[in-house]
Formats: sequence, structure tokens, C-alpha cells
Amino acid sequence: MRAYAGRIAGAALGSMAGVPGAVFGLLAGCLVDQYRLDGAAGYRLERFIRRPDLERKRPVAQLLTVVTLAAFLSTEGSSPFPHVPWEKLPKIPGDRRHREAALKRALEYRERIDPARIAGEAQRNFPDSEGGVDRLLDVLVEAVAGDMMAGSTMAGDTMAGARVDAETAARLRLIGMLLPASPSARSRLERSLGGLDPLSCRVLDVAGSAGREEVRRAYRRLAASLHPDTAGDLDPTQQQELREAFVRVRAAHDTLLVQLDCREAIPQR
Repeated sequence: MRAYAGRIAGAALGSMAGVPGAVFGLLAGCLVDQYRLDGAAGYRLERFIRRPDLERKRPVAQLLTVVTLAAFLSTEGSSPFPHVPWEKLPKIPGDRRHREAALKRALEYRERIDPARIAGEAQRNFPDSEGGVDRLLDVLVEAVAGDMMAGSTMAGDTMAGARVDAETAARLRLIGMLLPASPSARSRLERSLGGLDPLSCRVLDVAGSAGREEVRRAYRRLAASLHPDTAGDLDPTQQQELREAFVRVRAAHDTLLVQLDCREAIPQR
């Protein structure tokens, strides 16, 4: 009823001037209601980005979680905005038009979105009884996949390879790590992206299609030359540089092994 308050008040006041006044009041009330709804939606979205824990209505929190994370995934020239499979989240309020309007609004706040803060509340907003965060991650993966496929003219094109730009892939992997998703959901994410993390591959000097043994051999080779125990004859500055390089190599190795574990968690189809 509150959503139509402007129209009701406008029609009631305008009716004192007859039918034309009632019609004019109704039209004016529509504008007032739209302004109120847009303002309230914008305020709620801004508040959610700052403090997602303050949103107590679960369906609204689910909607805002999806639109903020989808906006975070958007990059220059790429946006999952038209491709979110809303039908997989049946309890989210509003119709497709309202949901996509909310996502379009979220894109305006993209630079202020902290995915770690929002992902931290995702388990509360997406309980296991409603599919849990696995469903949320699958929806985001499918949204990105739909965006990548939309511009494709090649038969059988997938998200793998050049269809996923490095920034989008890195952001999607980050969300996959932040969400408390199951190994099978993370495995689906890795298979959808295809290939290993490009930055980690560059650090270890391995291909994106590398296997576990290749990653381990590359790590052992670099670790042997960069291990801090070999830095005794170097000056403090060189020792520090060697330690930092060793940390980068170890982090790249750990990242790739986690991805390979996720990829192998369930059988390939």
C-alpha cells in the first residue's frame, strides 16, 4: 500500500477538481511514487554496500548480494547485467525488470563494493535450505558465461581461453575463494573458466593447461634458487628481495594447487 501512497493521495486531492483533476493527480502521484521508490532503493543499496549485516529481510538481502557481486564482476566492455539467471533464485523479490534495474543501479557503485564484506554475509542470506552459497556461485558463473557467450560468433565457444578477460576471471576466482562454497561448486567454477590463474602461471613460468606434476617441478626449481637459506652471502636489501620473490613463488604454487584440487574434485563430463 505504501508503494501507491502518492497515486492515492494525488487522485484524492485531484478529485476535488473533478475527473480531469483526479487523472492529473494520479499521474503526478505516479511520479512521486517512482521518485520515492528509486530514492529508497538507492539508499538501501548504498547502506548494504557499507554494512550488509544491517539488511534484515532475507529476500532483499539475497537480491542485493547478487546485484552487488554481479556489479563487482563487471569490467570495461563486459557486464553480466543481462545474463543473471534469476529463475534459479525463485525467492528473490521483484520481477526481472526490477531486478535488472537494481543491478544497473549497483553498477554505479561498483568501485565502492567490497566483495569480502558481502561474501561474509552470504551464508546467512543464502541458507542451505535454499541451495546455499553453492547456488549463488553457480548463478554468478552462469551470468558471466552468458555475457561471454553473447558476443561469440564461433560454434561451440565456451568461457575458456580468450573469451574470459583476465580481470573478470580474477574477480570471479576471488569471489569463489571468499564464499564458503563446496569443493564441487568451486570445481564447476574452475571448469567454466578453463585454464589456471594466469598471474600464478607467469610467476612459475608454466602454461595455463599445466598439470599437477608440472606445477610442482616448476615450484621446486624456483624454490631451490630463491629459498632464504641460500641468501647468507647477500646484503640485507638483496636478502629482502629474495624473500619477497620466494613468497610470491610459494603463493603462486599454492594457488595453482588449490585450483587443480577444485578441478579434480568431481569427474570431468
